[in-house]
This record gives sequence, structure tokens and C-alpha cells, in this order.
Amino acid sequence: MILSRRNIRKLHGAAQLPALFQKSKRTFWTERYVSKHIINAHLDPTTDDASRRPEIIEKSAAWIAAQVGGGAGRRLIDLGSGPGLYCTEFYGHGFDVTGVDFSKYSIAYAKKEAARRGLPISYRCEDYVLTDLPTGFDAATLIYGDFCTLSDHDRDLLLWKLRRILKPGGYFIFDVFTKRYEESHHLKTDWYFQLKNGFWYPFPHLVLEQSHEYPEDDTCLNQYIVLPPWRKPRKYHIWHHYYSLETITEVLRRQHFRIEGTYGDLTGKPLEPESEWIGLICRRED
Repeated sequence: MILSRRNIRKLHGAAQLPALFQKSKRTFWTERYVSKHIINAHLDPTTDDASRRPEIIEKSAAWIAAQVGGGAGRRLIDLGSGPGLYCTEFYGHGFDVTGVDFSKYSIAYAKKEAARRGLPISYRCEDYVLTDLPTGFDAATLIYGDFCTLSDHDRDLLLWKLRRILKPGGYFIFDVFTKRYEESHHLKTDWYFQLKNGFWYPFPHLVLEQSHEYPEDDTCLNQYIVLPPWRKPRKYHIWHHYYSLETITEVLRRQHFRIEGTYGDLTGKPLEPESEWIGLICRRED
């Protein structure tokens, strides 16, 4: 790969600090080649890269069902459902389950797996922030930090929509990560050359990784600049808005959600001052 003067100028422009929560032009979650790697990461039982490991998913689903009451006639919607790992577990606890994800590849896998196993789970390929969702749910879940990728506007819009789709007193169960998690997981400025079969492309490409801090907004950006040969650099943004118990409590209060319980994760682990995660059981206030 030859870095021409023109490409160096393009790389310099791509590396500039974006405005807070500015979206990149491309979304890798929906790209065909990358999506295969993402699904494989979801299904890998040895890693927590995309989903938590199977034993944690099973334990979490059982704990959530115990908190909100599963059983016949209880409806649950899982937002950001990916390939349906949590949905399958929730169905096993008696819920009528709907999964929503904007990756058509993840939804296609989830539908195929549900059909193979004879599970009547409904899957919808939609952006849960932008779309009109069905109503009448007893519980909604948003698991593994998806809430933290949302801008303040999209976050508040989602909470408004949740109030509409949940029954009176309905539950919203989700988790957020804290500053301690962000400090231990943010990208270090680095680069690498991938010869073949990489995450981004099957052919040779250069990847630049860097993090930007927005401390006044409790936000961090993980930015990836990918340079394939004979193509323009492609830039991807992953925003992480971290929370404390005080800040997430205020966000929920403003949107009329009442916190029923706070935990160190969504298996019921106690919340400690050094916890990297905050698990929340909330209810819609009427």
C-alpha cells in the first residue's frame, strides 16, 4: 500500500476531532462483510466482545424474569436484540418476545434460528430510536451498554417512546457503564496493517485507532479510520456516554421513570463504588 501525498491529506482530514455525537457517514454494523464478523463474535462462547458469554446471558435473563415476572401473557421487547440470544432465553421464561435490531444480517440469523427451533419469537429489522414500535409491552430491555451509544437527543427520544409502548407501570431494564469502565476499555492511539481476512475487509488495509475525550459531557469517542488500497479512507465513530448513579437517575426522573433497583450488573450483583456497570430496573410512572 502506497500512501500518496493526497491520501496523507485525506487521512489528516479524517483524523480531525468531530463534533459531539456527530455520526460517521458509514455504519459498520450494517455492512455485509463486517456483519459476519459481528455475528461470529456474538456467537463465540469464549468472549464478551459483542454479547456476554452464554452462561451470563442465561443467568441475566433468569434474573430479569424474576424481577419483572415472566409467564403466559407477559410481553417483552428486547431492543438491540442482535442475533436473538437474549430473546431466546426470555421466551424460555414464558414471555411473548419481540426483538428489534437495525442489522438485517443479525435479524436474518435470529429469524432463521427461531424457525429452526420452532420458537414463535417476533423479530423486526428497524432502528428502535426512529421507528414506530408496537405498544402494550409489560417490559422492555436494552442490554450491554447500547444506551450509552446514544446522543442526549436520541436517548431522551427513546425514553419518550418507551413510555408510549409500555403498559402503565411497565418495566424498563437496561445497563450503563461508568467512567471506570470507560477508562479501562477506551482505545489507545494505535495503527496496524491487516494483510487479509481482517475485521474490516478480506483484502489488505491499514487501520488507525484513536480515542477522544469529551470530559465535560461524560463522553468518549472511539474512532476508526480504515484505508483500503485504491479507495478513500473510511471513518467510523462509536460514541460512549458513561454515567454515574446520580446522572442516570436524573435522566430517568426527567423522563418520568422511577428506579426500582440498582445493581452492579443485570444478574443482580451488588452495586459498588468501583463497579464498571450499573444495572437498572425502572418502571414507567403514570
